[in-house]
Amino acid sequence: MIGAADAVEDGPYRVLLRAMRRHCDPFRDDCWCRGRPITRAEVAAAIREGRLERRENDQRLRDRMSRAETLVFDAERVAYLTVHPATDPVCIDVIGTHEIRVEDGCHRIAAAIMRREPELLVSYSGIVSVFQRAFRSRALQPRGAIRSADGQVFQGFAPRPPVPATA
Repeated sequence: MIGAADAVEDGPYRVLLRAMRRHCDPFRDDCWCRGRPITRAEVAAAIREGRLERRENDQRLRDRMSRAETLVFDAERVAYLTVHPATDPVCIDVIGTHEIRVEDGCHRIAAAIMRREPELLVSYSGIVSVFQRAFRSRALQPRGAIRSADGQVFQGFAPRPPVPATA
């Protein structure tokens, strides 16, 4: 039986990207409800052509776009984050005893896949035991605050510096 004491908001933690992909893979799943997922080829083309979307995901912006335009936006946003990695953690919600839902960070997950990162920085809210079971291989308890080069504070994990853009 899961009790109220087992529900928390915690992190960030470092988890294996392949474990996260079991729950959310933007190249397999239609994360943004566009009718289909984006493809690696679309992201690679956006990088090659210099189409890097700096704007963050904003529902008001998306409401003015067609479905085709939002697919382009998503691919270009992932392209930007592939070249300029974000340092903020992906936020997930652990629901019930089996469901893990990404609340914020599908573009960051896709970018980490494109960069072939082995791990991902994750914060979560929900049921501790379900999170631990889903990510037991690499979930780390926070070990105290670490400050990154740009001044952000993380618990137990300092993100890698951004990959410089190529000309």
